Amino acid sequence: MSASVVPIVAASSAAFFASYAIPFVIAIGHGEHRVASGLFLIGAVGGFFAMTVRAAVAGRRFGARRNDRFLALVLVWLSGVTACALPFLIIAEMSWSHALFEAASGLTTTGASTIPAGAQMPVSLIIWRSQLEWMGGYLTLAGIAFVMSRRAGDSHDGSVALATSELGQRHSTPARWSHRELLVRYVSVSLVVYILLLASGASALDSLILTSTGIGTGGYIPWAEPLGERFDVATLAVLAITLAIGATSLFWTYMSVSTFWQRLGGNIEARWVLATMVVLGLAYGWLLADAGGRTDVASLLAALGEGLFAAVSLVSTTAIETRPGVIGLLPEIFVLTVVLFGASAFATSGGLKLVRLGALVVHVRRELRLLIYPSSISGSGIAGIRYTPEDIRIIWVPFLLFLAAGSATIFTMTVATGHFESNVVAAFALLANTGGLLPALAPAGVTQAWPLWQDLNAFEHVLCAFVMLLGRLEFLAIFAALNLRYWLGR
Repeated sequence: MSASVVPIVAASSAAFFASYAIPFVIAIGHGEHRVASGLFLIGAVGGFFAMTVRAAVAGRRFGARRNDRFLALVLVWLSGVTACALPFLIIAEMSWSHALFEAASGLTTTGASTIPAGAQMPVSLIIWRSQLEWMGGYLTLAGIAFVMSRRAGDSHDGSVALATSELGQRHSTPARWSHRELLVRYVSVSLVVYILLLASGASALDSLILTSTGIGTGGYIPWAEPLGERFDVATLAVLAITLAIGATSLFWTYMSVSTFWQRLGGNIEARWVLATMVVLGLAYGWLLADAGGRTDVASLLAALGEGLFAAVSLVSTTAIETRPGVIGLLPEIFVLTVVLFGASAFATSGGLKLVRLGALVVHVRRELRLLIYPSSISGSGIAGIRYTPEDIRIIWVPFLLFLAAGSATIFTMTVATGHFESNVVAAFALLANTGGLLPALAPAGVTQAWPLWQDLNAFEHVLCAFVMLLGRLEFLAIFAALNLRYWLGR
């Protein structure tokens, strides 16, 4: 391992331990003194150790090679999962596999949980669990900016831009990514969302949880009752808009809200993401209205609103529902396809991203046309986005890796549990970081043949944690493919 990555990993570990401060304050405020003392001791010891290591290598400069950044980013995620699992392991007294699963699910914004909805837990630990999704959302965005940064001397070529989100407008990519500006944007949007949730009637703690879920497009819901019963329409509307924000690149790539509509007009991928949400919302609304059997205006509007919420939740790879059974109204294969590709590339959502779907469609269309008309010339674009042969080659890599990893996950978990269909859904949910998909598609009344996350054993929880990290870090394969000679020469 290159020694130049140690300062980055040590500094990020210190930041993870410093993030204990928020649940610590909440624990003090709610009289949870045992939790507060545990958080203080773990955070103090872990933070002291991390800062000691950071001070010991203070004179080292971070390497300029891209593979050093790959290695640093992977180690940051691994150290983050370790640091974030400690409160569950030591304070909540979970098993090590459960604690690892919760930390990995939170930081990767998967939203899967082994904690049953409505379970009695200290408020501070519930806030900590939801806070992980907020932190994971920022870590996802900062990781992409870190890898594609020009500051380390790498050229910012079109394939990198395509892989990260500047679709159809490569020359408008900022020349220098600023993590400070990105953090300011992320915190500012979070504060606005939190205030809007408070204004909509949600409590302070509920607003904090919904803000973390919405901004990070996570999916952790600690309440036993459905969202549609717990919150008003205004609260659900704010949450849906927040999920839509988290699923597009519009708020994260540019630092001026005043240019939102201008950027929306120029960002083809974001327009297609929003259009997909609307079309899916109309389909869900029609199915809900048809299932309800009522045709009055109020019922139709209510069904449309619920349908739009389900569509936004699905496209943003969150898969939370206003009530059980809504997402499952569409055929299972269609739902899995939606979460497979997710939303915008430079966003907190999971999946392979819509831009890669476009590249695959262009490639398949071109090959089929050449089979029929060998001398023909096929177009290299779709929906206003142009793809080069190099773009398509690069995009095939994560798609094939996704299929290979998904097949291996399905096989391993099926051998362990014997439940094939549920494991197919689980594999898609883990790789697309959409933990809510498994309970959302569970057949009504079926329990033994459809195990949920809390029903898995220790080996399966560890496997799930690894697959969740693999799904969140899938873009590394693209950059590794561009710089394969670095890895071969190590």
